[in-house]
Amino acid sequence: MNKKVFKLQEELLEKQFQLEEEYYFQVRETEKYWDRDSKCALKIQSIYKMFTLRQRFTKLKESVIKIQTRFRGFLSRKKFQKKKEDNINLMNVKYFSQQAITIQKIFRGFYQRKFTHDFYARKKFLQELGDQNTRFQGEMNQIADEEKVEEKKRQEAQAREEFTQLASNLHHLASTHQIPGVYNPPYAISKPTAFNIEVETHLKATFKANYAWKPPTRKSIATFQIKQNKKIISTQSSIKVNQK
Repeated sequence: MNKKVFKLQEELLEKQFQLEEEYYFQVRETEKYWDRDSKCALKIQSIYKMFTLRQRFTKLKESVIKIQTRFRGFLSRKKFQKKKEDNINLMNVKYFSQQAITIQKIFRGFYQRKFTHDFYARKKFLQELGDQNTRFQGEMNQIADEEKVEEKKRQEAQAREEFTQLASNLHHLASTHQIPGVYNPPYAISKPTAFNIEVETHLKATFKANYAWKPPTRKSIATFQIKQNKKIISTQSSIKVNQK
């Protein structure tokens, strides 16, 4: 039993010695390549740190870009929404202003026509004025026609009177049973008239009205015929001269 224990102790001591030798060998080997390993470790650390930093920077950069994109989009949408609302408000203001102007214009026109310048009253007034003018014009025309008729009658009466006075002095030009008068030519197509009555008739009527009839004597008849013939001859000669 002691031998076994002793043997085990020896084996353990031997293994411990081997382990120590191997440890020191590893330490010597490590010290031998320490600078190279340190440089490699530093390089690995720097590369890893650079990698991690680059990843962090890339991730942070992408995050910042995304945040900026989202924020710029938010600002743009907000600005567009505000501009859209401003345009809508401006359009509403213009629309309602135009509608208000239209309503005011219509109301002012209605008020002016209804109270200030009543169109129907004005139309009625103009119609009545036109009817009154028509009646007045008709009355004036009637008065003018009556005055024309009266003036014509007056002028005709004056002309008749003058003609009667003139005819009273021309009774010697009337026709007789033997000799036609100046105003009763035997070969004339139409006889001269005055006031739609033959001048011969006027002369006879005037003569009868002015002088009472007396039976003529032979001497007076002969004298009258001579005078009448002379007057006829002189009248015919004067007519021929005027015609020439």
